[in-house]
Amino acid sequence: MKPDQERRFPETLLAWYGGAQRPLPWRRTRDPYRIWISEVLLQQTRVETATAYYLRFLQRFPSLRRLAEADMESVLQVWQGLGYYGRARNLQKAAQAVRERFDGKLPGDPETLITLPGIGPYTAAAVASIAFNRDVFTIDGNVKRVLARLYAIRGNPELPAVRKRMETIGKRLLPRGRARDFNQAMMELGALVCKPGRSLCPACPVSPGCRAREQGLEERLPVRPPRAATPVRKRVVAAIRNRGGRLYFVRRPPEGLLGGLWELPGLDMEKRESGKQGIERLILSLNGRVLIESGPTMGRPFLVEHTYSHFQERMLVFRCRGRKDTGSVAGGSGKNPIGRWHHPRNIGKVPITGATRKILRGLDTKPPPG
Repeated sequence: MKPDQERRFPETLLAWYGGAQRPLPWRRTRDPYRIWISEVLLQQTRVETATAYYLRFLQRFPSLRRLAEADMESVLQVWQGLGYYGRARNLQKAAQAVRERFDGKLPGDPETLITLPGIGPYTAAAVASIAFNRDVFTIDGNVKRVLARLYAIRGNPELPAVRKRMETIGKRLLPRGRARDFNQAMMELGALVCKPGRSLCPACPVSPGCRAREQGLEERLPVRPPRAATPVRKRVVAAIRNRGGRLYFVRRPPEGLLGGLWELPGLDMEKRESGKQGIERLILSLNGRVLIESGPTMGRPFLVEHTYSHFQERMLVFRCRGRKDTGSVAGGSGKNPIGRWHHPRNIGKVPITGATRKILRGLDTKPPPG
């Protein structure tokens, strides 16, 4: 943009935002806790989906204290179906840290916020500016797209040098004392007008100063790096049902992918391993934890595919019969049992993985809603 256009940019954008902004529930509050929850929910999540989870989450955990005191399984249960479960685990860890370090009050400066579990540079800046109106510029995917087009920036926004240039521009544009509205206006412009692919330039309040539009580059910017091929992981899964109709579930380790969620027992297949060899190896690994009747599998396995953000999983699911009709914990002890029998109609009381939900459908078992 030209210098005079750049000077007018904040007021033009804010005037547009005053009439165009969506009535999202987190915009009706100044409560730092609620704004923080919304920012975490909006990571990698569509606004429509995040809104439903925001209302559900706050109904269950209406305050930072309630979140800090909750057990992790209840937090994961409310988060179930949203994905990226590390966000939920870090939310509770951060709430506990705020309770211990800051007397239950979320700090307002980004330098302190970023020391809390799960809060990175973007979230720290967003909470500081939106909840506390600190003069901090926030830059998410929508803002990167707006800046790349306004200034015809042809580099990949994920590269450090390009990102630094965008941050420098953003700090120059930021009107002092109005960071709360300005940052949200920038994100709203990217969400409603300056969209991926085909943008709505005629509806853009700042299109006269857009260099990408002047050069016919609006649909080619920002630069997108080539997408790598999605790796495929093969897995065998045992759907072990006892005579009482219950299925045997195991809990994933508390940290890492899908940490703390429940699923049917399974393992990754080795290279050139057949499904029959894989299920036999899985059953051997369960020895002492759950008893399988002789002739461990019933009928042919069925295939279930599930896609994660960075890989695809292909699961061969074998129906197996457990020897004992029992509802007790099988293996493990205390609050983190290795495995447990659950009747499918009651499994909604514990958090399960999305892949497990698909498997339950394949077993003609009604999965919990969500």
